[in-house]
Amino acid sequence: MKATTIFLLIAAMAAIVTAPAEASFCTELQIKITEEKTNYTPNIYATHSFNDHIGISSFVLVDREWGEFVAGPTLSPAPWIEIGFSAGVEQVDDSPKTWRTVTSLWLGHGRYSSLGIFEKGGGGWWYTSRFIIHEADWLGGGVMAQRFVGIGPRVEISIPHTPITIWGAGLHDLEGDSNNAIVGIKANF
Repeated sequence: MKATTIFLLIAAMAAIVTAPAEASFCTELQIKITEEKTNYTPNIYATHSFNDHIGISSFVLVDREWGEFVAGPTLSPAPWIEIGFSAGVEQVDDSPKTWRTVTSLWLGHGRYSSLGIFEKGGGGWWYTSRFIIHEADWLGGGVMAQRFVGIGPRVEISIPHTPITIWGAGLHDLEGDSNNAIVGIKANF
């Protein structure tokens, strides 16, 4: 059942990306290293812009303990801001599916970019945020915070002439009072 649901969600996301107009697709593998365990979390994010101000996005994430799919409109009142509102379903372990809502805010200008994502659903609330300064086309650094992992410095390295970015962060979790790390491998298309 879970595999069928995932396949249908990925097919729906592919339809968003292949529709006429401007579209993008990002796939990422995050490796979270905490004192208790190492967790591998793949995710896919797809966007489709209808014009300079209105678009749609979708996101799917699945790991051993958690799965979610959300989709919804994006609004860009100016080139340096994008606001997203999404709704969908989540599933924790083998429990029944429940609703999940997501609000996101991206700000960017020149070398600077910031992203905040806030989620709430039956499985509780979650957030991630980051502020990055790009020192060169291939190098960025800043700070990030993510619930259940922590807050701390983040470094991004983009491999020239490829769509691949590798990033990592050493974080301190204030809720769990632990030191953790997170590494990501991301490909943008």
